[in-house]
Amino acid sequence: MDISAYTKSIALSTTLAGFIKVSNFLVNQLSLRYVDPANLGRHSFKLELFYASIQQLSKDSVGLASLSASISNQQSINLAFLAIPLNVITLLITRVLFIGSNIGDADYNRALTLYALSILLEALVEPLKYQSNKRVEIKRKSFVDSFSFAAKALVSFILLTRYSNHSSLTCYAFGQLSYSLIQFVSYCGDIAIHYPRILANEAPFSKASLLSLRALITQALIKLGLTQGDKYIISSHLSDSDQGAFALADNYGSMVARIVFLPIEENSRVYFSKNDSVEQVSNAIGLILRSYMLFLVVLPAFLPNYARTLLQILLPKYANSNAGSILPHYSIYIPIMAFNGILESFLHSTATSSVINKHSSNSNAIYILLFEVYAKLLSLNHCGLCKYH
Repeated sequence: MDISAYTKSIALSTTLAGFIKVSNFLVNQLSLRYVDPANLGRHSFKLELFYASIQQLSKDSVGLASLSASISNQQSINLAFLAIPLNVITLLITRVLFIGSNIGDADYNRALTLYALSILLEALVEPLKYQSNKRVEIKRKSFVDSFSFAAKALVSFILLTRYSNHSSLTCYAFGQLSYSLIQFVSYCGDIAIHYPRILANEAPFSKASLLSLRALITQALIKLGLTQGDKYIISSHLSDSDQGAFALADNYGSMVARIVFLPIEENSRVYFSKNDSVEQVSNAIGLILRSYMLFLVVLPAFLPNYARTLLQILLPKYANSNAGSILPHYSIYIPIMAFNGILESFLHSTATSSVINKHSSNSNAIYILLFEVYAKLLSLNHCGLCKYH
């Protein structure tokens, strides 16, 4: 794929993702009228964290390893199907961890079970999604994801309008289940063509790809700590209501990242993995980084001054919560997160396993250092956690 086709594919997926996610954002804001801050906190920092941890670990390990251009197509398929046992094992471990102190809460436990079912459904078609990504079926992915997100938002909203008084977490869980069902139905037919098999003339798994997978799993665990570590800390140190305020600020603050930067990062992984032209890859990453510089200049000039006003317009009952003091910090965090995402995509798509292991060690050291600094100096209050984030 040349840079022109790559740019068009990113433009299509970003535009479609932007439209559907803005629509979902509006529906979600209406949903917040039916959810108290405590349940919003439990939904965002327990249920969504449970789901995101498993999905991220699989995508950043098996998903990246199966995109390698150095292995045959069937070896890539065989490797991708390792995502199923990986997801199941991770699910069993995290299911126990996330029960925690809420073991007597019927609404929470029902929701957690529904989220576990959603993860299992997606795990069954995860290898087929990886192969679809490798074939650069961007239009298909964009439409399936957009429809899934729309169903999730609408189902959650409709159920919340009727059952939010006593089962708001279960309402959110049924929304997630509808998302997973659409993903399952959309990709399950591919199993007739893409399924694991023993090869006559080569090993079912490439030795190099297994070494790469091991390195990527290590890196994925560290990345999970880097990207989700703040949420684990928040869920254990703040009250449910404060978690809700932080979740609201995070929802608004990271909206640009989800709409614009995430599609670019995901498409770039495929492009960097499949493109052998150093010049084209250099031009692509240079173009993206120059565009990101604009955010680093413009965003800090406006967001800190208008954050609380924005909150008063969109969701007045949360205007006096801690969300108003947390949101301005995202003016710096969002551009830095964008730079980190695209550079990490480039590293994982082009580096050897030894380079990835070295990067993992350095990242881990920085992560531990920052944790110690902010835990001691800022006492893990809501602003301190935001700076750590």
